[in-house]
Amino acid sequence: MQNSDAMLADAIKSQSVTSDATLEATTVRLPPDVLEYLRTTAEKRGVSTGDMLRIALGTQKFLAEAVSNGAKVQLNLKGSMTDVAI
Repeated sequence: MQNSDAMLADAIKSQSVTSDATLEATTVRLPPDVLEYLRTTAEKRGVSTGDMLRIALGTQKFLAEAVSNGAKVQLNLKGSMTDVAI
């Protein structure tokens, strides 16, 4: 059985694609600061902005499904665990 870090890594990797054959097009309007974050993050990771969006949405989907199956998402903020709503 995989630990949660490995499961999340696999879920994120599966969202990055190299072929556009099965993809559908959409338009997304983003505020300038969010668009800049998307571009910067994609560049740092060495992926396209489309791949970065797929990674982000895939991560959200993975976490939402995990929560719906009883998982809890938490952040450790300076030694204090805080629940995160997904």
